[in-house]
Amino acid sequence: MPLRAGRNVGLGATRASAIITLMDAKEPPLQSLDPAFDFAGPFTWDELPRILLRAQAARAAGRFVFRGAGAEKVVWLDEGMVVFATSNLGDDRLGEMLIRAGMITLDQYDESVRLIKETGKKQGVVLVEMGALTPKDLFGGLKFQVREIVVSLFSWPEGRAVFIPPAEGEMPPIRVHFSPRSLILEGIRRRADSARLRRRLPPRDAVVRLNRAALLEEGPAILLPEEQKIVEAADGGPTVAQILDRTEGEEFSRLKALYALASAGLCVVEGGTATVEPEPGPDRESEEAFREKAAPPPSPTPEPAEPSISPGPSPEPKTSPVSGAAPSGAEDEEETPETIRRFLDGMEGKTHYEILGVSEETDARVVRRAYLRLVKRFHPDLHTHKGLEGAKEDLEEIFMRANDAYEVLSDEARRKEYDLDRFGLKESEKEKEQQTQAARAAEQFARGKAELEKGNFWGAEELFKWAVRLDPTRANHYYFLATAQSRIPKRLHEAEENIQKAIEIAPSRPDYHVLLGQIYLRGGLKARAVKKFMEALNWNPSHPGALKGIEEAGEEKPASAIEEAGGVLGRFFGKKEKD
Repeated sequence: MPLRAGRNVGLGATRASAIITLMDAKEPPLQSLDPAFDFAGPFTWDELPRILLRAQAARAAGRFVFRGAGAEKVVWLDEGMVVFATSNLGDDRLGEMLIRAGMITLDQYDESVRLIKETGKKQGVVLVEMGALTPKDLFGGLKFQVREIVVSLFSWPEGRAVFIPPAEGEMPPIRVHFSPRSLILEGIRRRADSARLRRRLPPRDAVVRLNRAALLEEGPAILLPEEQKIVEAADGGPTVAQILDRTEGEEFSRLKALYALASAGLCVVEGGTATVEPEPGPDRESEEAFREKAAPPPSPTPEPAEPSISPGPSPEPKTSPVSGAAPSGAEDEEETPETIRRFLDGMEGKTHYEILGVSEETDARVVRRAYLRLVKRFHPDLHTHKGLEGAKEDLEEIFMRANDAYEVLSDEARRKEYDLDRFGLKESEKEKEQQTQAARAAEQFARGKAELEKGNFWGAEELFKWAVRLDPTRANHYYFLATAQSRIPKRLHEAEENIQKAIEIAPSRPDYHVLLGQIYLRGGLKARAVKKFMEALNWNPSHPGALKGIEEAGEEKPASAIEEAGGVLGRFFGKKEKD
């Protein structure tokens, strides 16, 4: 029986080896597409991926209530995607999360708490009104909070959960968008206990086959470089031992990555000889008994003591909350007056983002695609055939609302104003936010440099990222971000991208070219590295970092930097004849 995500890899049917061809990209995903979804009962950390993948496959809408060790976390899903989460733990509150992410200072947090008591407003709104955050920052902080709440579940040895379909008007109005597979990968990378994990690693003679449909659906962005290499090595249905032979690195780390890929449903590990029996799970009880014991789930609105953004009434969308794509086959179905009316009713109370089915971070190009999909489906002129005459007014209303949403979200200035208005900000507060943007960027940048000097490259990276977001026009923000990333394992590619942005803004800074050369040198791209060191010498013929880089690359130092570099210096001083 094939191993599915979340099951112990040592329990598959025993066989020495097998060669299983790659799944065709047109093949459906491995998980069941049964639209009915229901769950109640105990779970262990390694069963959590299977539960989340079942909900994703069923395109479930509603909330999971997870309870364990005095904690309660509520995870909201829409069309199988994680869109919101709350927790009763103090460390999971929005303010604490924003401090942890380096988005606000402790003084700003304390001031926001004081204003919450005075005004009764939510912490996110207060922080925006203070100028500590922009609406976009706030949404980013909310995403960080939701991700951390869900990922923390993978540190629970066991717990109990129940899935509750939503009542009318109960879904959160402000939603993020996470694929359960991406959260499963992150949870196992960061939270899975090594001792427990070792009992679930696959045997060497087990066979691995890729779920290409799932990989194509998710895209490569959710994988770390080490995981991408394992996916490449799994091409053709090899055994675990063959994958280990084809890849490099610490063995446990690679087996852990393989286990994470299997748990996320991106591959299947089957067969093999089990060598270790799994540890016993929690005592099972019937679903009915658990449902009777479970207290009524909390409202998605957090308690006043837990500042956060609370959900309110919002009907369930028919289109995807991020891509704007309709559910599979929806655009090809024949519309009826009933389906048109249901769609129009579902638009009631929706934000412009939800009407088009896009996220708050979507760019104008994706917004346009989402708008055109709605036009193609509901434009009144496309539905003049017999049987839809009575639906003309509904179609015109749908088209008008979609057009209004598109006009706002496709215009950067109007979109920013709309985002500010969504959080209840006044004009004076908008001006205040604009005036403090550069100052906040400078504060984050200074904090990042301090962390960099301490050797805290991870903390410095987060702070420099926020400096870039707040003021993306300054080249040194990108330069220092790339410097921090170049000192973190598996961040060279990101460091390369950021230093290239710094060079685009300030091409005459030799330090920037030297850093890019050092990144190429570490990545084994010696020719590119030497070229960048020479470009640095083009601007400063005696730059010590460039000269050292050329020496480390095994090249001879140029007799004359002016002579070898040419370019800017050559144009001023002219080239010399070589001896």
